[in-house]
Amino acid sequence: MSMSVRRAGWVLGAAVLLAAGGCGSSSPEASSAHHHNASSTTSTTSSLSTTTTTSARTGSGSGSSSASSGSTGSHAATTTSAPPSSGLPSAPSPATAGTYTYSQSGQSTSSDPVLVPNETDPSQGTIVVDPATSQGAGRWTQEWHSYIDPGQTQDYTDSTFSISPNGIALLSEVISEDGQTFTCPFSTPLQIANWPPTVGHQFSGTASCTGSASFTLQASGKIAATQAVSVSGQSVSCDVIDTTATTSGSLSSTTTETDCLDPTAAIDVQENSNESATYDGVTIDSTLMRQLLSTKPS
Repeated sequence: MSMSVRRAGWVLGAAVLLAAGGCGSSSPEASSAHHHNASSTTSTTSSLSTTTTTSARTGSGSGSSSASSGSTGSHAATTTSAPPSSGLPSAPSPATAGTYTYSQSGQSTSSDPVLVPNETDPSQGTIVVDPATSQGAGRWTQEWHSYIDPGQTQDYTDSTFSISPNGIALLSEVISEDGQTFTCPFSTPLQIANWPPTVGHQFSGTASCTGSASFTLQASGKIAATQAVSVSGQSVSCDVIDTTATTSGSLSSTTTETDCLDPTAAIDVQENSNESATYDGVTIDSTLMRQLLSTKPS
């Protein structure tokens, strides 16, 4: 629920890389709540699965055509109409604990490649989901650990979620990049999905981030549509969540991200983001596209 903003975190990305690079790091490694770690400037393209987008779960008598927005890449999407039918339990459950593997493509470009090298992401990344912690009847907290390069475990995004009968909310994000760590707790939980998920649901929130640099994070978004995505040859229905995140203060950045959340498995099946950030006169632009390979973790 990668806001870089990515669930790779849900809301932070290239901005953090710049902050890390600008705080005295001698060998910064590209990240975004996505962590760009492969030293290369080769451009990449994505071949995410063909999808069918509908406006199911609207709660109205009939569905209306609604294309997802904010995603990157060139995967085909066909919009159709469909009647609302959630087919979901009365309350959400946590994701199954384990390691989820994603095919991915992405890269970052910097206005100062000496300080922040231009880089390309490895072809696979992971999200490691911890066992959920009970907070009472029907309520849990759960932490996701996202690695754009699973071989660089010191670079990560930790996202903490609250799961309750009201839906799924982001509580905080912690990002570690090149030895620098930034902690961003939201002042109130960021309710990224209501329950059952409803097209048109909107959310917004603010976090004060601290670490080697201090800045304010503002995030807002909505459930834009539902979408059928092929995962391991099976069609998975997911909710398209569009998010925009900005930072201000010592760090200036804008991120747009589209995640597709499988409400049954409580895990992202797709994550697409674009980020642009400026820190101490250096600008970095970053893109990332991820596709879940299996809804069953290892």
